[in-house]
Amino acid sequence: MFRLLTELTPGLSSIHPSTCGLIPGLNKRQKELCARNTDTMNHVVSGLRMAVDECQRTFATNVWNCSVTARSEQPMKAASKESAYVYAIAAAGMSHSIAKACSKGVIGDCSCGPMPSTMSQKYIWAGCSDNVKYGNTFGRKFIDASDKENKDARSMMNLHNNRVGRRLLANSMRKECKCHGVSGSCVTKTCWKVVPQFDEFAMKLKEKYDFAQQVAAAPHSEELVLKDPPPVEGLRVGRFLDVEKERNRVPKNDLVFLESSPDYCQKSTEGRECTNNCRSVCCGRGWTTVREVVEEPCHCKFIWCCEVKCKTCSRIVDKNYCR
Repeated sequence: MFRLLTELTPGLSSIHPSTCGLIPGLNKRQKELCARNTDTMNHVVSGLRMAVDECQRTFATNVWNCSVTARSEQPMKAASKESAYVYAIAAAGMSHSIAKACSKGVIGDCSCGPMPSTMSQKYIWAGCSDNVKYGNTFGRKFIDASDKENKDARSMMNLHNNRVGRRLLANSMRKECKCHGVSGSCVTKTCWKVVPQFDEFAMKLKEKYDFAQQVAAAPHSEELVLKDPPPVEGLRVGRFLDVEKERNRVPKNDLVFLESSPDYCQKSTEGRECTNNCRSVCCGRGWTTVREVVEEPCHCKFIWCCEVKCKTCSRIVDKNYCR
């Protein structure tokens, strides 16, 4: 579903209620939410596009560079750790975009986020916080709707990873402050809460990708359990059963996957640019080095007031491309 939204016409600046019924891949619930919340949906789309772009930047130096999931001819069908990352960053991207829009006052149904109840002698909570609570709530209703219709293992995996992305975003909010006083002094300081820069968030999520856990559907139950839980030894039967149940539980903050990653080297990487990891990215097929001339600003000077003038310099760079 999110892949289709990211591939809407790039020049699309606004969504109207009539547009919602034309978006392929949306179920009835999603179309209803779209039609009733068109101002929010514009930020849903921009958030999903941001997630795709950041995913590709984060994995640009890997064999899997996210393109096979977001913008290829077919979406990834394997329930792998790569798919887990994509679902999590898509859910978080949507929430991030909506949360920022709420604090800017451009969505009618939401405004500033709630302020913390803690007090401090060094600053006061004021200003307008990003409303990640609203972003996560709307995102849960919208992006989770398609998988909530099913009870299979893949849907449970997708829902779990969506929650991981939203929870990590909420837990990564930081304090931002502004000083008030004569000549820039900090007689008083007001602070508010903001979501992290999305590139910073993507790297935090990448750490979870690196330690994603494999799971399986529990028999006779609509839940996931760890496929290879840590061993438990030396406990009495009653206590063993309690610990056994606990060790099988899927950690709520971990990304999870059902299947091992496919061999991405089976897909051609011809033409991919690589840097110092060409042997890995090109899957041992070799690469070609091309010498190119690039132009860039140089010898920049500040002209009072207020202009920066630069010259244009040329330099030769070597770029590597997979065969």
